[in-house]
Amino acid sequence: MVAPRSVGGGGPSGFLVYATYDNATFHQLINPDAAEGETVETVVGGQPSRYERRELVTEDVAIHAAKVFATSGDLADDLTWVAS
Repeated sequence: MVAPRSVGGGGPSGFLVYATYDNATFHQLINPDAAEGETVETVVGGQPSRYERRELVTEDVAIHAAKVFATSGDLADDLTWVAS
């Protein structure tokens, strides 16, 4: 079974990336260099929403995370993930 994963958002604000193996625990990709508490508006799933800047990553980082997950089924260990 292929584990669900998602990449959403886009443009200058960044991309929202998460993965889950069981639909219970979600692993959110975090930009560790972004300041906590700062929010930006971006469109995810066709809906404008506000997200913390640290929850949005660059296109290159999102593509890297997606490639690692798609080829190995694992989270990229060179990136920062937070489980919830």
